[in-house]
Amino acid sequence: MARKRLSDFAQSDLITPQTLQTDSDVLLRANPKWAESAELVTYREQDPDGSFDLMVVSIYRPRNGGPSAKTSARDDNSGPWSVTLSDYAAFLEVTRYGNNIIVGTNGKAGAPGALFYPKMTFTGFPNDKFPLTRLIIGAGPNEQVKQREKGQEEPARLFTHNLHPFHLGREPAAKPQKDARSLAIFHALRCAERAGISASEVQDYISNIHNLYAYHDALYELT
Repeated sequence: MARKRLSDFAQSDLITPQTLQTDSDVLLRANPKWAESAELVTYREQDPDGSFDLMVVSIYRPRNGGPSAKTSARDDNSGPWSVTLSDYAAFLEVTRYGNNIIVGTNGKAGAPGALFYPKMTFTGFPNDKFPLTRLIIGAGPNEQVKQREKGQEEPARLFTHNLHPFHLGREPAAKPQKDARSLAIFHALRCAERAGISASEVQDYISNIHNLYAYHDALYELT
């Protein structure tokens, strides 16, 4: 298959766990199509050892079935969202050759109580879309994700925009019935093969996504 015309990011070096440890600014240079803006912010807790970096990301949101549009300032619960550097890197890699991230809602936009959330989508596979929180925490079949305050059992509404793994928990559920990361990697592989890159490049690309999640899970004790 002939190589398709690829974006600058698709042609750039893979973002590896080693990259994150030596050049985290690469995340700021990626400029994915789904991000309206992205900023690297250092949060400092009372404990001097509690400082950590997060990516604060605004995501484009489709309007009325049309092309993506910027999130309205009036939608005060539609972002931006804070995610870890390793999660942001994984999002970038899963969407390197295709796939997309948009803002969805659990109700009619603008209606009282409507909750906006970022989700992964796959062109041609509308039934495979799912919230990004499933990727972050590695939700499997028959597991749902609940946002919780660190160290607390009750859902933490104040942490809706903070998608740090410490604020997320898994619990049994009848649905969804698919493993989120396996599904995302399946579609990443499909897009990479259609991009026309070599078989060895495809293998390195998919291996790197697995390595990013292994690094992420070890970092946040999700194994």
